[in-house]
Amino acid sequence: MIGQTPGPSTRLKAGSPVTIVVAKSVPQVAVPDVSGQTEAHAVKALSGAGLTVQLALSNVSDRAKEGVVLSQRPSGYATVRRGAATTVTVGRYLAPPPPKNKKKSKRRASTTNPPFSKNRPLPESQPGANAAPPN
Repeated sequence: MIGQTPGPSTRLKAGSPVTIVVAKSVPQVAVPDVSGQTEAHAVKALSGAGLTVQLALSNVSDRAKEGVVLSQRPSGYATVRRGAATTVTVGRYLAPPPPKNKKKSKRRASTTNPPFSKNRPLPESQPGANAAPPN
């Protein structure tokens, strides 16, 4: 009982009407755990339990997660009122961008002073460094 008319301390004559207000409980349901299931199976299970289903999408780079429930709110096994909204986040495959073409460096070999040229002296530690030039 959540109320009555007339109020609780009111004196009445015998046979006077009294109105009593009672609360009707809202049916509760357990939320099915649909994590890891396909979108179609999740929607069917949640709707079958008397819940309203809202879908959210999340990009995934793994093809195996395409169309699969990644998360749900409220979580599985929670108790909620019949008709409550549930949100399931479903994976949508998004292919990774193609690799960027790295342009090959077009470095030109130095012609002004290449290693071991006539214009460049040999280091002292290399053979022939102290040899006399040919005649």
